[in-house]
Amino acid sequence: MTMAEGEPLVCRVCQQKTYAFERARSYGIYDGPLVRAFLLLKWERIELLGEWFAGRLAEMVRREAGRLAADVVVPVPLHQDRERQRGYNQASLIS
Repeated sequence: MTMAEGEPLVCRVCQQKTYAFERARSYGIYDGPLVRAFLLLKWERIELLGEWFAGRLAEMVRREAGRLAADVVVPVPLHQDRERQRGYNQASLIS
């Protein structure tokens, strides 16, 4: 997907819905190589990818400091059985 410079990246689903919060940001569109990287982090426990994603999130917050006031970064809770099975929570590594 090609976007004009400065135009926000918004997935097709998000373009069609309204939410109870003012703004949310993501590093990129969940597609292609980004999906593969997340799956490696999620299932193969490549923790360096967690650090890489955390760095990209931090860069985005710094870059958009005037427009994006990040009050908090919260990992999506992982069911305790799933976390026990994997041995870690990949969202916690990123946040």
